[in-house]
Amino acid sequence: NVVKLPAPYTLIFDTMRAIYERIAPAPDGHVRTVYNAAGTYHVSLTVRDKDGGSDVATGTVIVQSPQEALGSIADYVNAISTLTKGQKNSLIAKLNAASASAARGDSNASHNQMSAFLNEVRSDLKTGKISSGQEAALTTAIHAVEAALGTYNRMLQWWPLEP
Repeated sequence: NVVKLPAPYTLIFDTMRAIYERIAPAPDGHVRTVYNAAGTYHVSLTVRDKDGGSDVATGTVIVQSPQEALGSIADYVNAISTLTKGQKNSLIAKLNAASASAARGDSNASHNQMSAFLNEVRSDLKTGKISSGQEAALTTAIHAVEAALGTYNRMLQWWPLEP
């Protein structure tokens, strides 16, 4: 299993969680670790029950810088066949601006540009240009980059704006 995340980011191992939950569930049901540098990491999780039984899950985690992650998101946008070239360009321009802002250390500007990207993504969902699965994948990826930059505010991001 390969997971791409921006660094630093708290990683949730979904495939490993399944084993973990069978044997000794955590209060929130997740296994976490933090990677402070971009790179490829080989991970394994070994769990043991009270009777000495154990199970192991292994995987590869690719941790990306915020700029690399935004590039991967742009690649994902380019692969959405239901968007026109102009619609893709509009979304990617926002990602490129967010990447440039992050590269020069302006996290607030980067956050605002990613928010504009998400607003357009939500509009594309409402007009049927993208699927709910694509919208969810893009939203999750952007929130991961925001978390890596320290600008993700879960309360504000999840506050219901519409009834």
